[in-house]
Amino acid sequence: MAGIGFRLAHMARTGGIGGAAAAAVHGATISSGPWLLAAGTIMALEQWSRGNAGADAAGALQTILIYAFSVSALIAGPVVAVTTRALSDLLYARRSGDAPGMLAASLMTVTLVALPAGTVIYALAGLAPVDQLLSVAILALLAQIWVANLFLTAIHAHRAILTGYAVGAAAAALAAWPIDAAGLRGLLMLTITGLLVTDLCLIRAIRVSFAGIPSWPADWRGLFRRHAHIAAGGIAAAVAIWIDKWMLWGLSADSVASLGMLRHHPIYDPASFLGLLALVPGLTLLLVVMETRFDRQFMAVMAACAGAGTIGGIDGERRRLARVVVENLRLLIVAQGTIAVLLWVLAPAIAHAIGMDPRGIFAFRFTVVGTVFHLIALFATIILSYCDLFGRVLVVWALFAVFSAIGTLAHLSAGFAGLGWGYMAGAAIAAVAGLTLVAQAIGDLTYLLFVGNNPSIMGERRRWA
Repeated sequence: MAGIGFRLAHMARTGGIGGAAAAAVHGATISSGPWLLAAGTIMALEQWSRGNAGADAAGALQTILIYAFSVSALIAGPVVAVTTRALSDLLYARRSGDAPGMLAASLMTVTLVALPAGTVIYALAGLAPVDQLLSVAILALLAQIWVANLFLTAIHAHRAILTGYAVGAAAAALAAWPIDAAGLRGLLMLTITGLLVTDLCLIRAIRVSFAGIPSWPADWRGLFRRHAHIAAGGIAAAVAIWIDKWMLWGLSADSVASLGMLRHHPIYDPASFLGLLALVPGLTLLLVVMETRFDRQFMAVMAACAGAGTIGGIDGERRRLARVVVENLRLLIVAQGTIAVLLWVLAPAIAHAIGMDPRGIFAFRFTVVGTVFHLIALFATIILSYCDLFGRVLVVWALFAVFSAIGTLAHLSAGFAGLGWGYMAGAAIAAVAGLTLVAQAIGDLTYLLFVGNNPSIMGERRRWA
C-alpha cells in the first residue's frame, strides 16, 4: 500500500529541488486530499458567496459541509480500514485483477450508508426537499472520495491524482463564473459539481492502474465479520478527531443553532479546522519518507524469516528495523514540532490576517500542539498495522477518543480558554500508548511473527496479540 510513496520518494531523491517540491505537493494531495478539498471548498465558496449569495446562504452551506465532512469520515472509517487490509492482501498475493471489484464494493457500501444517514441528519436542518437531497448527495460524494483516497496510495499515477483534484476545483470555478447571484441551492449545486468531477477523476485514475471488469468480492460481508476489530479501529480513529467538536456543539454555552437543529461552535470550529491543517506536512512526511523507509526494512525482516536466515540474522534485521523506527520518530517530532512552534508564535497574526475570532487563538494553539501527538499516534498505528496487530491499533484510537472526550468535558467550564484541550490531551495519551505498544511489538517481533501472531498457531486469538 506504500506503492505511490516509493514513487514520490524516488522523485524527491532524483529530481533535485524541483523534484522534492513536486513530491511534497503530490504527497500532500494524496495523504490529505479530503482534508484539503473540504477546507478549500469552504474557504473558496465563503469568499465567493460574500458578494454573490449573502451571509445567510454562506453560513448554511458551511454548516452543511461541516456535518457532511464529519459524518462522511465516520461512515468511511470502517470501510476504509477493512478495505485497506483486504487490498493489501490482494496486492501481496498479486491478485490486482480483483481490485476493481473491491473498489466498486467499497464505493457502494459507503454510499448505501451515507444516503439514509444524510437523510436523517439533514431532515433536522429544516431544509427544502431539494436542498436536503443536494446535501445528502454532498455527504455521499465525500464518503466516496475518502474511499478513493485509499486506493490512490496503491497506484503509481501520481500526476493523475493531483489533476483530479485540480479539475474538480476548476469545474466548480467555471460553473460559478457566469453566476452573479446565487442562494443556498446554487451554492450546493456548485459544491456538487466540484465534488462529482473530482470523484470521477479519482476513480478514473484508479481504474487506469487497476484495469479489468469489476466483479463483486465473493465474501465482502464476511470481510467485515472477520475483521470487526479493524472496522472498530476505523470508527474509533474518526471519532477521535471529531468527538470534541460534537460535544462542544451539543454542550457548550457558546454553540449556536445555525441551521434548524444543526449546531456549530463559531469560536472553536474555524480555529480547530485551521489547526488541523497543520497535519498536512506530517502526513506528507509519513507517506513519502517514513513509511517507505519502514516498509523497506520490514520486508528485509520478513525475507529473513521466510528464507534461510539464522536466528541471529533475523534478530539483526529486527534491530535495524528498531533503528529505522527511532530515526523516523525523531524526524517526525523535529519536523512537526517546528511547525507547531511556528504556528503557536504566529497565531495572533494568522487570526488577524484571516479575520478569525481572536478568542479562537487558544483553540488554534492547542490544536497545532495536538497535531504533533496525533501524528505520533498515527505513525504508531501504521507500524502496528504492518505487524498485523490491529487489536492494538483499536486500543490506541479508542484511548484517543475517550481521553479527548474527558478532556473536553473537564474544560467545558473554562470557556474559550479551554477549547482544544480535549483534542490535545487525547492525542498525547494516544501517542504515549502507541509508542509503548510499538516498542513492545518491535522487541518481541520475532516471537510474534513465528508464534504470537501466527494464525496457524494462535487462530483468532492473535487479534489481540
